[in-house]
Amino acid sequence: MEHTLLAPLFFVVIGLTVGACLKFALRRSAFPYTVGLFLIGILFGVLCRTGVFDDVAMLQSSVAVVGDIDPELILYIFLPLLIFDAAFEMNLHSLRKTLVNATLLAVPGVIISMFLIAGLVMWMSWMIPGMPDWTWTFALMFGALISATDPVAVVALLKELGMSKKFSTLVDAESLLNDGTGIVLFMLFFGTFSGHVPLFPSPVTEFAVVVSGGAAVGFVLARATIGFIGLVRGDSLVQNSAVLLGTYITFFLAEH
Repeated sequence: MEHTLLAPLFFVVIGLTVGACLKFALRRSAFPYTVGLFLIGILFGVLCRTGVFDDVAMLQSSVAVVGDIDPELILYIFLPLLIFDAAFEMNLHSLRKTLVNATLLAVPGVIISMFLIAGLVMWMSWMIPGMPDWTWTFALMFGALISATDPVAVVALLKELGMSKKFSTLVDAESLLNDGTGIVLFMLFFGTFSGHVPLFPSPVTEFAVVVSGGAAVGFVLARATIGFIGLVRGDSLVQNSAVLLGTYITFFLAEH
């Protein structure tokens, strides 16, 4: 019981230590730091699953507890902050220049990616022995699910490599826009599979409502947050708390 309670804290300590050591080791290397963290995370997971850490009860318990954590918990804790950070640091001048390209990547680009991934999955189901048979509905639903990119690690890597602000803004803007396309496409094929009746008769209508509705919720709560911050000038603690609260409330309202 004691190991179970201390496991998350121990994992945080180990994670910070490993991250600091890796950062120090790669200080003169061109190898990306985020990729190194990703590989170390996979290594820890594999060693835990194969029982290498069985003799170290605390380490085994720590990795197991974090590995079995509810993925929705991670989503709702970190995703609002990551979306807010991407939008807050976005350069509006660069955004205006890249908006057309970002829209092309976020709508036609996601659709093309969905069909390519679905085709690859269907080819694998036909060619690889023992792989379960997939239908095109399943394959397209899977393609829509993973076609919406998450640029957090990519943008961090681009900043480390010194890429242009315009290119980084393009990646950020595309990631903020493609979620609406991915959600609509996923629900379209999910409804075909499950018989779920969509809220809107047309995918185009649903896409417009998802995108414009999220923007409207964000605009209203942003104005409210800015107004509240103006009333508590000089109190940075309250201001930061209001920004965090507004971020999470915006995400929850737009999500549901």
